[in-house]
Amino acid sequence: MWKQRWLGKNKEICGLIEYGSNECDSLVVTFPGLGQAMSEKNYLFSNLRKHLEKRGQKFIQFDYKGCGDSKGSMEEVNLQTMYEDSLRVVKIGIKLFKPPVLYLVGNALGGIIACRVCQKIEKLYNIDCKVIAISPIIAPIPKSRDIFAKEVLQKLNRIGSLDSQELVTGYDYYTLSDFDIHQYNYFTKFGSHLLYLHGQRISSSLIEQIDKLIPMKELMLVQNLTLIIGEKDWKFELIDQFNKVYKLEQVEYYHQHPSAMDKLIEIIESLVKGRKCTDFCPLLR
Repeated sequence: MWKQRWLGKNKEICGLIEYGSNECDSLVVTFPGLGQAMSEKNYLFSNLRKHLEKRGQKFIQFDYKGCGDSKGSMEEVNLQTMYEDSLRVVKIGIKLFKPPVLYLVGNALGGIIACRVCQKIEKLYNIDCKVIAISPIIAPIPKSRDIFAKEVLQKLNRIGSLDSQELVTGYDYYTLSDFDIHQYNYFTKFGSHLLYLHGQRISSSLIEQIDKLIPMKELMLVQNLTLIIGEKDWKFELIDQFNKVYKLEQVEYYHQHPSAMDKLIEIIESLVKGRKCTDFCPLLR
């Protein structure tokens, strides 16, 4: 049975808690990408919860403040606020369920946030914490000065936030004919979808913190990490540094084909329940 609950000291975070069965000794918490609601693109995390709840899995979904149904606005969101919201939710889950095993499942930028939370949790609790990162950022992130126009960044720094439409112009969300593909890819890699992001404001603090982000460093700090990546990331030379890597065939991101999302859910199910994964998504390492 699941219930929607308002979480955090001031009840600002909208969450959904699946209480699972008493026999279940683990908790799954999901971390959406930048600007995404708790359900994620194509309802990935909601579908994952529905699959796992049949087996009695304890499960928490939540919206970062400024996203989805949580309080606040997108212009208040940056990497630090995403981390703080996530850590608060995970602590609530630990207090509620006291799980010996914790699975943190993050998509795109959510995978990086999950890694940060995992490091903190391992310092605070005697818990076996595992991170499952879906298409996390692996390659170095281009600096904002190389992606956005100088005058736009100057305006962003002066005002403090801008409508994302000013940062990434374009209206053709299907063929991308009027988008700068480098700007489009910049936000897509973080898990954002410009159809939803446009009309919301992006803060200068978010862009500044992204400029300082070294994704490989964040990922390598987590001992129990599993990556689930598309074919483009699989070709990245540094992927050899990771021990547990699954590949989604013929897509870059899971939402590019319904079968890819089905495969992704099955991989995560196998990791959470300890079964062996089937042949369609080979373990590369």
